Amino acid sequence: MERLLGTVKSKLKAMWPDGRKEFRGPDENVRWYDKVKLHESLDFDHAEMLAHAFVRKLRLKERAATRK
Repeated sequence: MERLLGTVKSKLKAMWPDGRKEFRGPDENVRWYDKVKLHESLDFDHAEMLAHAFVRKLRLKERAATRK
């Protein structure tokens, strides 16, 4: 959790070279962290994102419930 919050804070402060902010707010930043950013501690060979790992680690019954 501390790592996530540190990343969110640093990305919200970051600017592109043209001076505009990298992310417009925490929601956009968290979506990027969960669904776009590669996480080396996960299945890096298959470019697994945090959201994918969450679903993969669910029990079959729980995984089926996420598809409804």
